Amino acid sequence: MGKIVKLSNLKKTIRYLKKNGLRQAYYAMKERIGAEKEDNYHYQPPGEECLKGQAAEGKSFSVKFSILVPAFETSEEHLQAMIASVLGQSYGNLELIIADASTTDRVERVVKAWEDKRVMYRRLKQNTGISSNTNQALMYATGDYAGLLDHDDILAPDALYEMAACINEKEGQGISLQLLYSDEDKCDQGQERYFEVHRKPDFNLDLLLSNNYICHFMVMKRQLMQELTFRSVCDGA
Repeated sequence: MGKIVKLSNLKKTIRYLKKNGLRQAYYAMKERIGAEKEDNYHYQPPGEECLKGQAAEGKSFSVKFSILVPAFETSEEHLQAMIASVLGQSYGNLELIIADASTTDRVERVVKAWEDKRVMYRRLKQNTGISSNTNQALMYATGDYAGLLDHDDILAPDALYEMAACINEKEGQGISLQLLYSDEDKCDQGQERYFEVHRKPDFNLDLLLSNNYICHFMVMKRQLMQELTFRSVCDGA
């Protein structure tokens, strides 16, 4: 199966190479290219009745999520898809915070057209990089957990429900989860074909110190994230 190489991915690879050196870049590329493909993989999204059941059950949960999105000259198509996927979650106790470093008004126009109280738009004075821009979005977060999302990502409709259900279950056992992450996948522009599932291992500190295998989707206790913040030296990692 062929794979389209996006210019943004090429630029990210070059930045990674400059920052981490040839050896680390080689092993990172080897891991991605050598990832085992699942020929029989087929993503089956949850049906309408399932999502309704999740919405009903979720009313008994109290956890609130803050979804942080740093935006920069995002295409209208990708932005609309991202917002729709967040606001269309079966678990709706959330806020979507978009920190926009664009020089045009396209992102602002698209976001404000949604007229949803759960969406917060913040225009940044300048683009200081994805880490710094995310930190500025984080300043406005009020949720129990903060989640990271790229401006051209989408969430499966049951993503936040699965996170909330896990948090609720563990709280019942007296366990306060600090961080949760999920597998991820790639899809075509129409969100009809899913073709490159990334099944992530259980938490592995050694692996994480050498490779950001967690990436998206991830949520962390909001207060912990605000204490740690993101470092610009890790942009593109």
